[in-house]
Amino acid sequence: MNNKINICLIAILFCLIIFVGCEYDDLGLVSSNITDTESVISQNSNEFQLNEEELFLEMKARQDKNPLSNINIRKAIFHAVDRERIVSELFGGYGNVPESLFTKDSLYWHPAWSEYKYDLDKAGKYLEKAGYGPDNPLYLTISAVDNSDSKKIIEEIIKEDLEKIGINLWIFNKTPKEFYQDYVYNGAYDLGIWSMYIFSTDELDCNFSSSKIPSMETEENKNCENFYWYANENIDNLLEQLHTTDNIESVKERAGKIQDNIARDAVVLPLYSRLFVFAYNNNIEKVSIGMIGDRVFYDIENWILSSDIDISEDGKSEIIIGYESEHIDIFNGFAPYFINDQLFKGLWKKNNDCSYEPELLESFVGFGDELTGFVSTDIIVKLKEDIYWDDGDPILSEDIKYTFEYFMEIMERKECFSKLDEDYKKIKEIEIINEKSFKIIFDEIVPDWQKLFSMVFKKDQFELRNLDNFPYTQINSNGPFKIIEYDPEGRMVLEINEYYYNDLPEIERLIIRFDLDKNNLIAMLKEGEIDCMSIPVDPELMKTLEEDNNINLFIKPGNLIEHLALSLKPKEG
Repeated sequence: MNNKINICLIAILFCLIIFVGCEYDDLGLVSSNITDTESVISQNSNEFQLNEEELFLEMKARQDKNPLSNINIRKAIFHAVDRERIVSELFGGYGNVPESLFTKDSLYWHPAWSEYKYDLDKAGKYLEKAGYGPDNPLYLTISAVDNSDSKKIIEEIIKEDLEKIGINLWIFNKTPKEFYQDYVYNGAYDLGIWSMYIFSTDELDCNFSSSKIPSMETEENKNCENFYWYANENIDNLLEQLHTTDNIESVKERAGKIQDNIARDAVVLPLYSRLFVFAYNNNIEKVSIGMIGDRVFYDIENWILSSDIDISEDGKSEIIIGYESEHIDIFNGFAPYFINDQLFKGLWKKNNDCSYEPELLESFVGFGDELTGFVSTDIIVKLKEDIYWDDGDPILSEDIKYTFEYFMEIMERKECFSKLDEDYKKIKEIEIINEKSFKIIFDEIVPDWQKLFSMVFKKDQFELRNLDNFPYTQINSNGPFKIIEYDPEGRMVLEINEYYYNDLPEIERLIIRFDLDKNNLIAMLKEGEIDCMSIPVDPELMKTLEEDNNINLFIKPGNLIEHLALSLKPKEG
């Protein structure tokens, strides 16, 4: 009945607007002034749109101000969204619906959202429990950034799905700045679509702890990203327990329980993981690629070359990598990525599953002893013995001390801060014990301190140098490769570091061709001028490349989850 009334009201408004907007001469004919008429039509169209929006909002204002506080409505929405269709429309046959906040190769993957299959009958029953349905529709809004074609597709699919069970949506999209500042940060939305970065349990805390609601952010309480205004005492307790154990099995179990609670409460619905696509030709028999945080790493040490590959004139095996960029920034704000990872190794290596394994480090003692219960803010580290720089000099304690001091100095001088900056600032000093041992003295305990020192530089490497014009060929490497040539116009050459402490890669020379125009690089890949490159997630391009018998694709889900969010912030009025 209400739907019929709504249609009638809209039709009447439309007729009135057309009537008011028409200009007539003495004979009752439309004015011959085409320009004026078009202007009037455009104006009336906008007025009609405005009135239609006002009508929708009027209907919405008459209902419960906080409908999403009802768990039945939230579950109805989740069961009514056809996630398979969304993934298919955006990625063809290349994507999958995620059932966890973590990727499948993560230690913390847990299929908590597997219960939310597309089921309109179940969705309708949940909505009926809340007192709504096709004859008594619920009015909600959905919001996203206005510059994303993929989000517009998602919104239209969700709108179509929800209308089938009796939920009418109005799409309110804004510029990225307006959307995130005015809508997301303030919880001023009903349904929202944006990306959530989840890699470790740290992100679970930032996104779902009741102490991380944006309005609670202070100098002491940072990274408040609970934009859902979600509070669950059980989750708060589990998150607190995550910070009190280093036992990986306990952490996995609690991370699973946290996801179960979030899914059961129907707060966020994972739609898809952002994909990473790597194209490579038959010169490479096997590639290994990892996603650590929001960055891609090429595990070139474990790549296997084809036995048919052409060897260069000097007898070295080589591959050419295409890189979409106008230049190469080796330092990258001291954040590791696939290029500097070939040059600099750190104390620890972080794996795809969030675990750590020693790299330059032999052993350490500190922070807590499970047997004695003694806790100290100092960590004593011992370096491995047979580790060297590419010039044959041993890697020593003084190099780690220099790396720390240089990092802090350059961050302060450039007034730029990495994500790790706050934890680096908790280091009071590094005290050298001997050539291979040193003490890290913290002002307070940093539970996952292994994330620090992901790259180590040789002592005095950058003294009196400007990083912006530092000659890359003079950089000392402790990784599998060293730089032997750099042309700012588009080419970098790396060769094996003979002093590398691990097994040497099968690939002896890397040539990186960089170009800001990805179409140039794709053309070079097709012509065999480069061997591999990261490509855009474009199903049509991916299909074309797959049809080329000389090109293969490596497709991997990333740690950015596009999700449907429901705001639980209480609305007044």
